[in-house]
Amino acid sequence: MSTRSFIMKQTSRENEEGTWAKGTYHHWDGYPNGAVHETLKDGFKNGGWEFVEEALKHSWSAIWNGDCHCCGTMDDGRKEDVSYLPLEPKDDMGTEYMYVFAREGKERYIHDEDGNLIENPVELEGADQYGSVDWLKVYQGSWDSSDWKLIEKTQLYTDNPNYVKDHMMNGILRYK
Repeated sequence: MSTRSFIMKQTSRENEEGTWAKGTYHHWDGYPNGAVHETLKDGFKNGGWEFVEEALKHSWSAIWNGDCHCCGTMDDGRKEDVSYLPLEPKDDMGTEYMYVFAREGKERYIHDEDGNLIENPVELEGADQYGSVDWLKVYQGSWDSSDWKLIEKTQLYTDNPNYVKDHMMNGILRYK
């Protein structure tokens, strides 16, 4: 039986409307000790934010095998319409878990995706030399609800040689 999950990137503070992250769907092995969780942590370690951005472009059957609903890479070769992407935490896809990549930290000014000033920076314990910490947050929900509860938060590190560039990427939101 499948354990459905979301893979997301946090775009703003959590809110009751369920519009605080954007991402994609994953069909198999989405439970916290399953293959999705380990694949996402390893993917970030090896590829940093480049891995995240690439992963969010697809709708996955089994990310650890490269089985994608939209690319025809599943065993049966079918391609599915994924015009419903990107998804948000409020979307009802029967998901039980949600994996959210987030960058938290300080910078001189904190902006949203449209470049609007959100607020002034704050100190963050454990921040790297750029004043940021990257996280993979795991949330648990229920089949018929968009109420998500944070159950795990893991600090991420990368061996990606482009990490400095990744930290400066436009569109990666840093928030308190």
